[in-house]
Amino acid sequence: MVRVGQPGGSTRAHERGGILLVVLILAVTCSLLAVALVSSAEVALRADANADDLERAERAARSGVEWAAARVKAGGLLATSGYVQLDTGVEVMMEVRALSLPELLGTGRSRGAEVKVGADADSLEPGKPYAFSSYSGTSTLADTVTIVGPAWFGAASTPLAGAGTLGVDGDVDLVTTTPLASGLVTQASGTTNYGQAARTMPVWNSLPFATDVGWRVPIHRYSGNTTLANVTLTGLVVVSLAANQTLTLRDVTIHGTLVVPWLYPPVLDVLGTTTIELRGDVVIDGGTAQTGNLALLAPGSKVLGHASLSSAAIAGVTYVLALDHVRDTQWDGMVLARQGILRTNGSFKITRPAGFLPDVPVGIEFASGSQLLIAWRGRQ
Repeated sequence: MVRVGQPGGSTRAHERGGILLVVLILAVTCSLLAVALVSSAEVALRADANADDLERAERAARSGVEWAAARVKAGGLLATSGYVQLDTGVEVMMEVRALSLPELLGTGRSRGAEVKVGADADSLEPGKPYAFSSYSGTSTLADTVTIVGPAWFGAASTPLAGAGTLGVDGDVDLVTTTPLASGLVTQASGTTNYGQAARTMPVWNSLPFATDVGWRVPIHRYSGNTTLANVTLTGLVVVSLAANQTLTLRDVTIHGTLVVPWLYPPVLDVLGTTTIELRGDVVIDGGTAQTGNLALLAPGSKVLGHASLSSAAIAGVTYVLALDHVRDTQWDGMVLARQGILRTNGSFKITRPAGFLPDVPVGIEFASGSQLLIAWRGRQ
């Protein structure tokens, strides 16, 4: 007896096997797609988190710069650093770097992301932007002295004397309440203001110039009675003089900063001072990358115009003991003279250009409470 199978049975079995294979392939494919989607989502979330961390780190770095600027405003441009751990897990570090650029450095970290931001600190002297300041003593004029910009004379009794004329395009501010002699001051603009509050002369610090530590500009060093003649020097020129010694500049150009260190307080000027003698043609077109626009720092020296002086041009910030017999001289920037103008032997001019700021990161500290500008340099 022959048994005959159900019609189409084998075919349906093959179909069921094919469907199972297709289902299996679809299941694997869906699983792979799911894994890929989850992985892509994790990558996207991780990228977003990294971007957030980077943004938080940059904000922290900028706050570090502002923290450093606050330190400068409170205590001057002295090297210091600080660190703080925030509750959010963000770290902030700040550095004030007196002899390096950028001067202000902030570092921010957030879960592995790190950003450094740099800036420089530009000080604005408090009060008026004086072109010329004399803090004590009598300025004696035998000739015409022209000042473009405000002038300050701190002597309480006789700030100005002589048969010459002070021609000012700007205000004249005086501590004294005694009227000046008629014709002694002529003003193209501005007013003469008596009885002004006394100002403290800026504190100088010439000690950093006595060492070779941290300087990244060319340094030319001399000591004792010195004559520089027919030379052009670039960078920092430091001349160490003992009391009553002289630095003579004859036909000299300095592209940078001239410093005659003076480590003594003003009361010790009685021990003797130093002299910077100008002869021939002298140019100081002031400052370096590390000294800003400081042209001449010699708080214990008088600047003497020799009879052979043809012309002198000094641009930047100048801080000296006094001006003596200077003539045929153009000062562009700001001149601070502790004892003013001792004598004149011809006319000269002091001009403070519009917008000029005393950018002196090392050497002079202006009075506390001065404004501070943050010159941002961006990421480092």
